[in-house]
Amino acid sequence: MPPIQTTEARVLREVLPDRLEWRDALMAQLGNYDELAVRPWDELRRVEFLPGCRLDAPVLTIPAEWMAAGTLRRDSARQIIPAKAGVPSDPVQAAVRDESIRRALLALFLPRISSNTTPSNSIAAR
Repeated sequence: MPPIQTTEARVLREVLPDRLEWRDALMAQLGNYDELAVRPWDELRRVEFLPGCRLDAPVLTIPAEWMAAGTLRRDSARQIIPAKAGVPSDPVQAAVRDESIRRALLALFLPRISSNTTPSNSIAAR
């Protein structure tokens, strides 16, 4: 009988868009930046902030492909857990803090708007 041969396990992965492509698509989906601060949280929380990860997810996970090679690709370096950012004992304050952190993360991820209202570092600006 021939010896058992090991076969290489192959995992088919969906090809992720580039970080800037994802950000620009998100920017187009969100629309007018001037309205972001006043948009209802129930609407914003459903936004797919990162591939496969809504803004209201308990753990926000940055795709490994978007991180520099090495230790930054570990799960612990790619995960953001907004609930760990100081939990007030008052549930109302905790909810406000959680929403504020998530809105800030969204704002930091999007390209900044320069004085001529053109998004910098986006495909449209290149």
